[in-house]
Amino acid sequence: MKQISISIICLFILGSCISSGTGDRKVYLEKRILDADVHFSDDEIEIYNYLIDVTLSNNQKRTIVTGDTTALNEKIMTGELKNADDVRKYLETLESISIKTDKIILHNATTIVGLSKEKTYKDNMELSKAGFQKKYGNMYDDLFDEFIAVNEFDYSLENHINTRDDILEYNNVENQIDETNGATDFWGKLYETIPDVCGIMRLSKIGFISNKAIVDVQFLRGSMNGFVDYIIFEKEDNWRVVDSFRHIYY
Repeated sequence: MKQISISIICLFILGSCISSGTGDRKVYLEKRILDADVHFSDDEIEIYNYLIDVTLSNNQKRTIVTGDTTALNEKIMTGELKNADDVRKYLETLESISIKTDKIILHNATTIVGLSKEKTYKDNMELSKAGFQKKYGNMYDDLFDEFIAVNEFDYSLENHINTRDDILEYNNVENQIDETNGATDFWGKLYETIPDVCGIMRLSKIGFISNKAIVDVQFLRGSMNGFVDYIIFEKEDNWRVVDSFRHIYY
């Protein structure tokens, strides 16, 4: 019997509004990628490694259903299963196995998630700043302004990717997967091809002001299974997370 990931099955319940690629629900502004040989500062490397380590630690396994799922569609159509949480609970009653996931896929360049191609970068970020201020007021205005400035262009992350065995380069992974028909098909083929990955991560360039830093992080386990957070750090002896703001949830 074909094995099915719980996270993949839940995608069918929610539906997919994506036609290609990794299935991200937001479009991305096309920005020029600078400095293929860029070397990040020690502070940037410390923060990037922290984010990758925490994500790997929080996603150490993926559950694969091996039991009979033929009744699933009927339960959905009759309304017995109303949402993704209901589906997950039902699937947890079936036979399953757990697969260890100790690798993560990282996009090849920094980027900010959720930028509309219909607006300029400046207009996009003014909207983002307004949303940020609804939570924090003017507390982090200077920090967010610096974040906007450093992310005007995207920067290659390939040098950093190559320093760790548990990071896979997104472009290389994409080349390993046959042509797919929509987001759900992409994720199914991804996990069939590379079963030990926990998901796909995007990282922005980090904005720094004095002993504070902010970074935009997207992590996806499926086309509608993930989140995008602004994460704020403060440095004493080491960088530590002091706040976070989830501005997109899938």
